[in-house]
Amino acid sequence: MKKVVSTEQRLANRQNARQSTGPQTPDGKARSARNALKHGLLAKDVVINGPDLSETQADFDALLADLLSELNPRTLIEETLVERIATGYWRLRRAQRFEAGAIRDALEAPDPKTQALEKLRKTLHDAQGELALETRLAELLEKPEDQRTADESRELQASLEDFANVNGLAPLGLEGPDHIRHVREALPEVLDDFHAKVDTLRTQLDDAERDDSLRRARRTFTSALPDRDAMLKIVRYENMLDRQIHRALAELRRLRAVPDHDTCRKKRTRKTKPFETDA
Repeated sequence: MKKVVSTEQRLANRQNARQSTGPQTPDGKARSARNALKHGLLAKDVVINGPDLSETQADFDALLADLLSELNPRTLIEETLVERIATGYWRLRRAQRFEAGAIRDALEAPDPKTQALEKLRKTLHDAQGELALETRLAELLEKPEDQRTADESRELQASLEDFANVNGLAPLGLEGPDHIRHVREALPEVLDDFHAKVDTLRTQLDDAERDDSLRRARRTFTSALPDRDAMLKIVRYENMLDRQIHRALAELRRLRAVPDHDTCRKKRTRKTKPFETDA
């Protein structure tokens, strides 16, 4: 049931409200000031929200609340200094995440030498494939014609045409026995070249894989820190934030050393009573 308030009571409530002067004690004033300071100018844009940045307003509020509880500011100016300290620590946390991200980027970034190694592997694979094709052609040519199957005869014809195109025999326009004779004459040299190429590539690949293994082992240690440019940025940023935090703490201590207004007024009032004696 809705409570009915008389007109006289409503007028009395308004009169009492107008006579209220708010908190009177220092602690009450500090709590009141803290209630008014939801998020000041310094903390307004300190939290960055985005898909790649896991910052939340709740985390910053928790940090600020802990610092307010520990440092217990008495005035709005002191609370602003505490808020400045909170934003400094928040940004230091962001600098640490930047450092961790820079290290991960260094570890995950493609290594040019590793890419060259992959290219060398592909070159060797292609050379081995070409060598296998020409070796198969040599086997088909060595096999007597009357012993070849129909599939082998078609395979031989296709291989002869491919060999002629790759090695520059097609413009001769040779057919039949002459074509096969020219292929037979050119094939041994081609096979020797492919064998030499494959052997060279295998040696190069062995050396490259050994170097890559050593480089990967070193990279685990050398990438424990960001690169030089990123490190300089982090150091300068952290030094700037450390100076801001320490300046704010020093200013807060200086203000704490100054008695509050009520204490000063009581001391002045006591000194203006020269005839007052202790009981």
